Amino acid sequence: MHDFSDLMIEMEIHVNETIMNRGLTYYRGNRIIDTVIFPTHVHGVVNGKGDDYDTIVYLDQFEKSICTCPFSGYCKHIAALVFYLQDYKGENHEPFLIDEIDSYSKNELLLMIKTLSENNHLIGQAVMTYLRKEKQ
Repeated sequence: MHDFSDLMIEMEIHVNETIMNRGLTYYRGNRIIDTVIFPTHVHGVVNGKGDDYDTIVYLDQFEKSICTCPFSGYCKHIAALVFYLQDYKGENHEPFLIDEIDSYSKNELLLMIKTLSENNHLIGQAVMTYLRKEKQ
């Protein structure tokens, strides 16, 4: 099981108190729609006021955390996802992605990456960033 305790410290450094309080309200209001936990980051979909926002919190580099909402900087959606992770116990949740990947063939994974990248620009950006790093 992952330990997300350092994220709260990072959030307190980077996020102002008003935004943190709004994030806590969003978390308590069950606005976290979906989460997937990766070894380096957590992707969540957080319901805003009428829209859903893709939110990524980086586990070891919080300062790189991003959200698709129009707010500039660290937003309440990022804060809500951090509060969610503080309470995450690994029970009654989807399995970690890394555990699921093992059940797919190479061709199935390639098709999955292609389809997801076409439908979600954040995934496409993450794949391109990964590929660029691999070529170095």
